[in-house]
Order: sequence, then C-alpha cells, then structure tokens
Amino acid sequence: MIGNPQIILMDEPSSGMDPGARLNMWKIMNKMIKQIKDSTFILTTHSLEEAETLCTKIAILVEGDIKTIGSLQ
Repeated sequence: MIGNPQIILMDEPSSGMDPGARLNMWKIMNKMIKQIKDSTFILTTHSLEEAETLCTKIAILVEGDIKTIGSLQ
C-alpha cells in the first residue's frame, strides 16, 4: 500500500487462515477498499464467500477463459 498504487493485486489472501482470522482480514480489507478511492483491487479466490464479501464485480474463469463478468446478482 506504500505509494498509493493504482492497482492492488491479491492472490488468495485468506488461503490457509482459520475462520476468525479470515473474518478479521476481510474487515480490514473492506476498510482499505473504502478508504483508497483511486485504486483498483483485483482479488483472485476460490471462495465465493470471500468474493461476495469483498467484491462489487465478479468474473468467473473456466480454464483461463472468462465465462461471465458482472455484479454478484
């Protein structure tokens, strides 16, 4: 987060965490996302729960191809 980057990439940030630590990390990430308005956060995850909690747009990849992209709905 040093230097206010325009793009922030996060690859499986909660992988291997216990449920309590994961929820705490999600709260911290949500605060960061709301505070840093000029940045784009890109998150890769296998967890739909994580994507629902942190993302406003979701893309679903199948074998490297985007099959759908849009809001959670």
